[in-house]
Amino acid sequence: MSFDIQWDKLDSGVAKNLQDFLNKHFEHLTRPSFIGPISIIDLDFGTIPPNIEIKDITDPLTEFYLPDEDDLDLQHGSGPLDDFDSRADRGFPLPSDVAVVASPGHPHPERNMWPDTMISEDLMIQQAESLKRETDAQVELLVEYKGNMRLSISTELIVNHPTPNFMVLPLTLSLTGFAFSGTLLIAYLGTRINICFQEPESGKSLLQDVFIESEIGDKNRQVLKNVSKIERFIVEQLRKFIDDNLVFPNFHSLDLLGADEEDTPSHRDDLDDFDFD
Repeated sequence: MSFDIQWDKLDSGVAKNLQDFLNKHFEHLTRPSFIGPISIIDLDFGTIPPNIEIKDITDPLTEFYLPDEDDLDLQHGSGPLDDFDSRADRGFPLPSDVAVVASPGHPHPERNMWPDTMISEDLMIQQAESLKRETDAQVELLVEYKGNMRLSISTELIVNHPTPNFMVLPLTLSLTGFAFSGTLLIAYLGTRINICFQEPESGKSLLQDVFIESEIGDKNRQVLKNVSKIERFIVEQLRKFIDDNLVFPNFHSLDLLGADEEDTPSHRDDLDDFDFD
């Protein structure tokens, strides 16, 4: 089963929000010495939507019901105590003074490695399973995109010979030809919707292909050899950005009661369905 998407709803306002989000990401990158500050100067979603088909409808992933690090920190007294009173009744029901056993079958045991009070992996999974409701559901969607989205990036090519910063050349990159394919998970959990992509079976990035056009302020052949390195760096960082923000175990959580989408891509900021004993 496939359906149409109102792609034109992704207007300039939505594009600007994503542009700002990307700029924050690039602002904190550690760059090679020959690359100057990186800035997204324009983003256009284009006119071609992705193809989407419903693959399956299943129970939500158990991991969507597990607490994140902040929730465990709060319960065990090692988190931000100023917020503890307002969140204590929404934490994960964990027994005290037990130790974590990192099960080999769990894909992310580091989530539960706490220095003080810890719990067993099996106990966490059992508790998470008990929180599932009959109305909870997860839709798996096959998403394929080969559209005309365009991303314009401004940076600098820095020549460090014969001295550091000997020459700085402005460089504009125009990224088009984006192509990606993956399985999108949309989990309905009562008052919350969790969204992420499954990790590709091949272990590769969701972003399969992208085409780059470069415009440099100086056509000197000796400096052009580094342009391809800048292009590769930008594409690698875009792939990493997508995988770190959209691929499970990272996910975005939307509160249907009116809260904004979380700033971080990891886990829920509140656990309304957990009940302390």
